[in-house]
Amino acid sequence: MPGSNTWVTGKYFSILALGSGGQSTVLRPGQTETMTVKLRVPFRPEPVQIILSSLGASADDGIATAIDFTQVEAEVRPEGLTDAQWTPIWANLKSRMGQTWGDYVTLLRGDARKCADSGKTVASVRELFGMEMDRAQGRPVLIVPSGLAPDSTATLFIEYTNVSSQVMAAPLLLLSPGDAEASGKPLLTLDASPVKTGLWASSSLPEGFSTSLQIIASGTTPGVLQPGETVRIPVYYAGMQQPWNSSNGSVTFSLGMLTADNTAAIDWASLKDGMRPAAMDTEAWNVVWNNLVTQTGATWGSYVTMLDDNAAALGRLGERIMDAGTLLAFEFAQADGLGPVRTLAASVDASLQAPGMNLTFARFFLAGISSRHGTGILGEGWSYNWDYSLATATGGTVTITGPGGTLRTFQPDSQHAGAYIAGTGDYGTLTATGGVYTLTEKDGGIYTFLADGRLDYVQDTNANRITCGYTNGLLTSLTHSAGQGIQIAYNASGRVQTVTDSTGRATTYAYDATGEHLLTVTDYTGDVTTYTYNTTAGSQAENAITSIAYPGGMHEYFTYDS
Repeated sequence: MPGSNTWVTGKYFSILALGSGGQSTVLRPGQTETMTVKLRVPFRPEPVQIILSSLGASADDGIATAIDFTQVEAEVRPEGLTDAQWTPIWANLKSRMGQTWGDYVTLLRGDARKCADSGKTVASVRELFGMEMDRAQGRPVLIVPSGLAPDSTATLFIEYTNVSSQVMAAPLLLLSPGDAEASGKPLLTLDASPVKTGLWASSSLPEGFSTSLQIIASGTTPGVLQPGETVRIPVYYAGMQQPWNSSNGSVTFSLGMLTADNTAAIDWASLKDGMRPAAMDTEAWNVVWNNLVTQTGATWGSYVTMLDDNAAALGRLGERIMDAGTLLAFEFAQADGLGPVRTLAASVDASLQAPGMNLTFARFFLAGISSRHGTGILGEGWSYNWDYSLATATGGTVTITGPGGTLRTFQPDSQHAGAYIAGTGDYGTLTATGGVYTLTEKDGGIYTFLADGRLDYVQDTNANRITCGYTNGLLTSLTHSAGQGIQIAYNASGRVQTVTDSTGRATTYAYDATGEHLLTVTDYTGDVTTYTYNTTAGSQAENAITSIAYPGGMHEYFTYDS
């Protein structure tokens, strides 16, 4: 390779060949030279296999030479990788003539953290190999089919090419209506499955759709684009948001881009209130928001980097996500304390055998930050198995909230009165008659809700039914169609005081002076379980369980990150 210690850049890497004298060398026909070849491998967010075959290089005089990567004499191995995981990256290699010019090398296998020959600990593969990603280069292109109409469906395509010679962080592409006032707002999604839903849902903005999209333009490797790689992203159009503007039949779009090197500051304060989920308590939101801002950083470039990192992390789990909204939701989940343990405490406080469905009253305490805020009938942080409600928004969208805050959304179907369209992956069927809502599950089970959104009854396929009874808006009874029952009584603060089954077995509950924290639960045998909490106002762990003392002397203790 010509020149003095010159790095020659290939499609997927940079390479430097040093002769026995430590300088770069030029090979002539018939010449054999043992060389040390060093590869500069671009940063990869996930392990991929390295295939060392042959690379051609052109000398100054046009004579084609090649290095055979198959005859490895020595290697330097990153620490901690087994033989099965490792393929050489830095190696002493013999040259061989006659190979075809081209780029044949893929990249790194294994998450190299330490170079064994130097003992130098590094923060990332990028630091180990001295390769920085190029800033995003090129311009995104939007391909729009002709004849778009407000009541039609179509597929648009966005294309973007990394025109640099280096791996680059995937840019954030911004697709929005070109003139929303004149032509209206399009219904857009990256998911093909709900397109017909968008066309026929009578809601002004159907679930799963947006009038603008943020897209991470990842290539084959999530979070990055390889040199010369082109990504082609389908965007699904499901007509215009209603009501349509009949005076203007055109549909226009605007396409912009943000890159990881953007230094413009994010005005987080102006975004805080608008980004708060409707179901999240303000106190919880303050904690989650601070975590989100800290995790993301102060600039739009750091925002793009956060999305790229999440795309890479989910890619390692087999999920290819390009929708920035989904990636941001993943960041929100992390800011909300996402972890492998979902429930910190749980108990079945009453249980009766009954035909079809046993009659139970159970409670649980979730690990997430937001779930620790918002006082329910069992105090801060606790939910229970009958904690269902239904709400109807302006435009007709119905949201069913289940135990622990789980959400299911249904859009009104403009083709069938009283029918609703479930979200993607939800096999439940919701109908409404006379203000009463009935949710039928895939297995035939039924949940019926009253006009005010409270759960009325649950029924299985054999007509076994459990009916909820209420007093002043509070759940006070559960009655099985076979006669078994549970009665629930409350204290003056509206907290559960006793749960008593139809055999007379009672569980009692006691709270702190504020009525916010459940302190003890005494079952019908007299056994007592005691709970303690973090009560430091404004702290990350406010309202979190810190210990549980069980009957018999066993304890559990919990600590939390700051």
